[in-house]
Amino acid sequence: ASWISNAGQALKAPIGYSKTIGGIITQWGTVVCARYGTATFPVAFPNLCASVTATPAVALTTAGDKRDSWMVSSVSKTNCVIFNNFESTPSVNMYWMAVGY
Repeated sequence: ASWISNAGQALKAPIGYSKTIGGIITQWGTVVCARYGTATFPVAFPNLCASVTATPAVALTTAGDKRDSWMVSSVSKTNCVIFNNFESTPSVNMYWMAVGY
């Protein structure tokens, strides 16, 4: 299988990925989001992106800070959309991590 020949490949960079011998691919990066932003994966998942997590790269300063209401949607093999349900949000750097195969 092709995943065997690609096992151990990695891009060790701020936006990167790692492939395991079992065929699992972990990818990570950052994206700037105002109300939403599209995180483009460095490599397409051959079958499925099974999970994406996103975390704001800023300290939340007050309870109820609108920057703490981020969600992930529209997940595909090549990207996902990270968005905030509030319209008046300042731009925020978001860390993201995606896992699939």
